[in-house]
Amino acid sequence: MSNYLIDNYLGKYRILAPIDLSTNDFPRKPDGKIDCSDDYYIPCRKNGKPTGQIYHYGGSKLGVIVFGKLKRHNLIKACEENNILISDILFGDEEASFTFDSKDIEFIADYLGATTQGRNIRPLSIKNLPKSDYRIPSEDLDDYQQIIQVVSKDDKLLIAKLTDNFLEETIEKSLSTSVERDLRKYKMSRQKKEYIHMNGLWEEYLKYLGDKL
Repeated sequence: MSNYLIDNYLGKYRILAPIDLSTNDFPRKPDGKIDCSDDYYIPCRKNGKPTGQIYHYGGSKLGVIVFGKLKRHNLIKACEENNILISDILFGDEEASFTFDSKDIEFIADYLGATTQGRNIRPLSIKNLPKSDYRIPSEDLDDYQQIIQVVSKDDKLLIAKLTDNFLEETIEKSLSTSVERDLRKYKMSRQKKEYIHMNGLWEEYLKYLGDKL
């Protein structure tokens, strides 16, 4: 298990973990524990397009995958011209990879456009999980706002707690897995209201909130 990227670059670059597309969750072992720290990477983009990924290779060495024939050619050439030592060069159909010393990360990161937005978000945060485009109709949201308006701004966590209780009491009992995993499966880890609405429990949820508030 390696937290090299977190220990050295959290707060400077965005660090992501891989996503298991079959579950829309981080990869997990059979016992349910997350298993992907060796696969953390720094995503790179320029002009809205992915340009590569920087990852920990081992020790003080980093590796990079460069997307695009022209981009890989130009980066390797730029490294040679700037005395950046690279090794373990491999070419694929449309990409290349190589390793380099961590002291040269700024050169590689600047060239590829390493992402800095979200640099303080830890790689296993639910903020990094896919998000659903499910939308609750405005009239239903109006009903929700009408009910929660009695809650003061200083007590907004009460709504989150009541929502979690509602999910446990109504949905979790009927699932073969946890609500948390089901939320991730449907890309709704940060969209619990949408998850409730999608499951046809909106009116029941509003009544629950009304009774508790």
